[in-house]
Amino acid sequence: MKIIYTLKHIGKKRAILEENEMEIDFNEQYISLKELLLKIVESEVNRFNNKILNQTDENPLPKSDYLTLLNHTGKVGFDTSYNSNLEDLNKAQENVVNAFDDGIFVVFYGDIQLEKLDESIDLSYNYKFIFIRLTFLAGSIW
Repeated sequence: MKIIYTLKHIGKKRAILEENEMEIDFNEQYISLKELLLKIVESEVNRFNNKILNQTDENPLPKSDYLTLLNHTGKVGFDTSYNSNLEDLNKAQENVVNAFDDGIFVVFYGDIQLEKLDESIDLSYNYKFIFIRLTFLAGSIW
């Protein structure tokens, strides 16, 4: 099943708010938020691990639209990972559940905030998912 999502990070000077598509291994109409998060993490860990396993020693040439990408991200890179360690799927799935429980990020499905991991989501509406990473304020007592 294909889902459409947007990632937001509060506090960034230039928020990158582009829509992304992801293919997850699920073919039913209803899914719980916890199942959805676990499927998304599974897809991303598999993508990352495949990238590490298929990486060559050669640095690829920059793409033709490289300078426009720099304007959007402000980050110079050649899409090369220097860390050859594979990610552990179980640990990553445990982390996403803990991060949601701790309020590190919130999830919206259309205009509806999903607040509980066992909350059922009707995927037939084809709304966009919005993941917002929250930034905690740090300060000192005067």
